[in-house]
Amino acid sequence: MISRTLRPGVHLGGGVMVGEGTFLGIGSSVIPGVRIGDWAIVGAGSVVIRDLPAKSKAFGVPANPLE
Repeated sequence: MISRTLRPGVHLGGGVMVGEGTFLGIGSSVIPGVRIGDWAIVGAGSVVIRDLPAKSKAFGVPANPLE
């Protein structure tokens, strides 16, 4: 079973790929065609405008991965 957590108010554009175990916080948005890797975390209210690698944590507008 593949699990993903999408909290209330998440918006996904067309063709978005969301990896296994990914967590998208409340009100986050992802523009069309973006890929989010397995086990990534996107903070509440964030806007993802480019691909995120697996196991990354990203927050903000636009969402930037933590290093």
